[in-house]
Amino acid sequence: MSNTSGAPSDYVQIWFAGQWPDLNQYINIERGSTQAAARIKASYTAAAQMIAQAYSVGRVKTPCVVTCTWHLNNRRKDPDNVAFAIKFLLDGLVRAGVLPNDGQKDIRRIVHEFVHDDCDGVSVALAAVGK
Repeated sequence: MSNTSGAPSDYVQIWFAGQWPDLNQYINIERGSTQAAARIKASYTAAAQMIAQAYSVGRVKTPCVVTCTWHLNNRRKDPDNVAFAIKFLLDGLVRAGVLPNDGQKDIRRIVHEFVHDDCDGVSVALAAVGK
């Protein structure tokens, strides 16, 4: 999915493969070392940025609704722990230029859906909504 026109898009969807840190993992790392936690945040934010840039989707119109469809291979993790990774994803989307900012002015709603299959990752869809 590529937007070469330069005009902001009404809809963007990006697949972020793999497992992303959940809240419990992050808290455990932070308890051991705040510097290690900062490195994890920087690393996963950079990964999200690189993935978003590889899609070459350009900027999405804002305000928008963000829908995250989390694909999990088991039901062991609580949804709120899994959804914590949205922090890394949104920060990466901002750094990649897909979103101008991740505040309430640009994001009206965040929806989390959970699918259980053999495919770890998250599909992030951003859809423009009226002002």
